[in-house]
Amino acid sequence: MMSAIEKTNAHHARHLQQAYGFETEMCATKIVYPVGVRDMDYSGWSTFHHASASNDTSVLRDIITQEGFEHMEGKTDLVDAHQFTPLLCACKGNAVQTFDILVSNGADVTAVDNQGNGVVEVAVLFRSIELFQHLLEHGYQLDKLGIWEALLSMLYTREEDGGERRIAAMEMTEVLVTKNPSCVVAFIGCGGLNAVKDILTECVDSPKSQGGRRLQNILSEEEIQQKNLLYARSLKTLYGVLLNLSEVQGNLLVTNYNEIISLLLRLHNKGCREHGSTVALEENSSVTPAGSTVTISETRLAGQCLLLIASNKSWGLKVLVKTNTINSLLRSVLLDSASTQPFNIIETAYSANPEEFMASVGVSEMEVILSILHTEKRLEIKEFFISFLIRLFQQGRSKHHLYRDEVIETLLEGLDSPETAYNRSILILLLSIAEEEAGLQSIFKSENSFATWLTGSCWRLRTGSTCAASCCGC
Repeated sequence: MMSAIEKTNAHHARHLQQAYGFETEMCATKIVYPVGVRDMDYSGWSTFHHASASNDTSVLRDIITQEGFEHMEGKTDLVDAHQFTPLLCACKGNAVQTFDILVSNGADVTAVDNQGNGVVEVAVLFRSIELFQHLLEHGYQLDKLGIWEALLSMLYTREEDGGERRIAAMEMTEVLVTKNPSCVVAFIGCGGLNAVKDILTECVDSPKSQGGRRLQNILSEEEIQQKNLLYARSLKTLYGVLLNLSEVQGNLLVTNYNEIISLLLRLHNKGCREHGSTVALEENSSVTPAGSTVTISETRLAGQCLLLIASNKSWGLKVLVKTNTINSLLRSVLLDSASTQPFNIIETAYSANPEEFMASVGVSEMEVILSILHTEKRLEIKEFFISFLIRLFQQGRSKHHLYRDEVIETLLEGLDSPETAYNRSILILLLSIAEEEAGLQSIFKSENSFATWLTGSCWRLRTGSTCAASCCGC
């Protein structure tokens, strides 16, 4: 029967073989024999460290039975560059079971490596999601350290290797807020949205390639790509937060974090201007022309966040109105004929809250809508806005805007094209306008041939007789 040490050695050799791909006969050249608890392999790890990292509960229990607690805090050798304790090795390996065994046997949960990283930081840096969630659920003695605070502090890192720490922290946050709505509460409560806001602010004006207008001679292409990855992760994290916001949290966004919406809009609009219709193509997401300040991926993600906000029936429209986003999106539709995202966001907001959306349309928005009808070539967009105006007019809103000569001319000109749903909608709107005395007078002044027929028809409908005006030909 194998002794505890022989069993430990065999487990250790198998782990090295599985972890590093060594052939069986090669293990002898890679392991310092005998492989006891005190011995280190070529990477500076002992059996204790390997068992902890690989979640090997059998070997770990054998070691504790054989050696007691003597090596509970023993660190990996200097050659490892980290000097992890067994508990930190468990954090690196996402090993929840061995982590629990070590903690229950008195392992120090406040231990740090030679770079000052504790259990939270190591779990984040090595993407140990299950172990990090385990920390959140059980806390151990980490309550006073603040697990979320430790995670968020990594987002503010500015040291030389801060890029990797920030990306790892944002990746962890993205997974947590997407998978678990309860994490959204903790994330917001610890000021997580402020961290996202700061990163998005940095994103808006940063260069995206070596041809960028700023810092191109300071940052390497690798550093720029690393930053782009951080920005994309922050937008995905924000999307996960928005996806799981309660009504109370959404109202908090309206009150305290409306700057985030403004940043999303800036990213979205700049990206649409720089990339045009390319934004809609998933396969081109990594293509970023020289001089661009917003990547295609960032543009798309910002648009998705705005769409998600627009679709929320309880608080979405409130935040869009408060940040003047509706007006800005309307102007984007007017000025950018290549992108459909701004229109999709407007259409979504209207579908989610039609009455509130109509109530939010003021003089400025109305002016832009009328300009869109005058210049827009995309039929589906024109059909949406003409239907919107019909409903708006029927509710008695902004009627005087539609009586203007240039508006009447634009509507009448739309009837010259082949019959479509758009033509029929224009006719419905014109007939509604003509039912009002001021509207009929505006149509009457037009020299368009259809206006002559329309005013005569409306006169007959209203009086039951022929029109006395010689210009109508009634």
